[in-house]
Amino acid sequence: MKKLILKIFLFSILISVVIYNIDSYFVKDDPAFEKFEFYNKIEKNTVDVLFLGNSHLANGVNTKIINAKCKLNSYNLGLRATNIFHTYFNLIEALKNQKPKLVVIENFTFLENAAESDFFNEEGKMFVKNFGAVHAKKPGKNKFEEINLVYKENKLYNFFNVFRGHENWSDLEDQSKVLYKYTSNKYKNKDFRDHYQSLKILRKERASKIDNLKIKDTINISKDQEVFIKKIIELSEEHEFELLFVTIPFYNNYYAKVEDQLKQVNKKLNAIIKEHTNVKAIDINTLGDFSRTYFMDEKPTRNQHLNFKGGIKATNILANYINKEYNFNFNKINRFQPESFVYNKKAIDTLLEKGRILSNLERINGAKTNHLALAQGKSSVVLEGWMVIENQDSKFTDFFVALEKDEDFILVRPMHVRKKRKDVSKFFKKEEIYDHAGFKLEIDSELLEKGNYSIVLIIRDENGKVLLKRVNKTIEIL
Repeated sequence: MKKLILKIFLFSILISVVIYNIDSYFVKDDPAFEKFEFYNKIEKNTVDVLFLGNSHLANGVNTKIINAKCKLNSYNLGLRATNIFHTYFNLIEALKNQKPKLVVIENFTFLENAAESDFFNEEGKMFVKNFGAVHAKKPGKNKFEEINLVYKENKLYNFFNVFRGHENWSDLEDQSKVLYKYTSNKYKNKDFRDHYQSLKILRKERASKIDNLKIKDTINISKDQEVFIKKIIELSEEHEFELLFVTIPFYNNYYAKVEDQLKQVNKKLNAIIKEHTNVKAIDINTLGDFSRTYFMDEKPTRNQHLNFKGGIKATNILANYINKEYNFNFNKINRFQPESFVYNKKAIDTLLEKGRILSNLERINGAKTNHLALAQGKSSVVLEGWMVIENQDSKFTDFFVALEKDEDFILVRPMHVRKKRKDVSKFFKKEEIYDHAGFKLEIDSELLEKGNYSIVLIIRDENGKVLLKRVNKTIEIL
């Protein structure tokens, strides 16, 4: 009888271990699961700055720029439709694997309208919009407490994805894709992009509708929201990290409509945090101009998101603030990210012992010229040419370009359009290894701030190492 009990006990442990390790994969792949899964793959206690919030954070903070300018490792755990209640549980989950020195909470998580500011909804359940982030968590105490608040019935069923997602079992092809994506070495050397980079620009007619929006809802910190802000502050003191509350920018003309309300919110937030020396708060709207071209092209509502250009500007402001207010001195350089080199002025193409960059930026907007002057919004900027790493097959390299205005605005874009250039292989007599050397990149000129830009060509080899070469050609946006 004792042997039977022992076997049952050991079998139960085995089943529990298996379920714990595979439970997360029995979900439909979505951004929340992806964000948590790649976060959990990061080497333990190597994230220096952790960002939490909703889609405003996911679009507004470019961690590659933070990493480059602050010389540290950061992660953007911004998840769509996430409120402050949900953020609290996300933070607890995130602290299981990492000991960040700074946690940044994005304030739109509690800048909700009145109907969404209470902890419990009309059904008596915790107010949650994004259920994906609940189910993306691994089985444990934190997830159980969250499930207990979100679901009034079938709590155990919803706790385990292996049960809740049983309909996925029959879709072997889809489950195989999920398993391959998250168990392969696809992102071993090349960084996972934890933020969004929309290239769409808010159209003038939509901006005009935002200008005419009538403000119906009052923005305020509710009693329930205040409780969870204080809970997050308690976590910061318990885990000994600095805490920063950040308001990601609104569109200027909308901000002017709600500025008085936001001032009251900031006043209340500052009153909450004033006794805690490790806690600060900033409103990025007060530190820069964010007009129409810094925002995505969305329906005209109070819910505005920064586009790629806006993310560059807001992130640089935030990075400068972090460097000024915190004396971290990490001095880390991520050698897989092109931003690390252009923001730190790591020049020339001798970063690899195996070779150097051979390149030619042949045309700018179809012309063989060393300088292009272009009115902002008149047309796109189009770059064409070729580049290779000497003696390496161009087929297995990634191409990027950086347009450098100043230390606070550098646009880095991958070149997805590659062109066959057999003539390059023929010229260098390299037996076809340079056949994939050609590139073409088109950038909307409204994504560029007005000013003069230098151009940097960048290659990342198949092992993730970066080379770059500054070319003697410039672009001026008027």
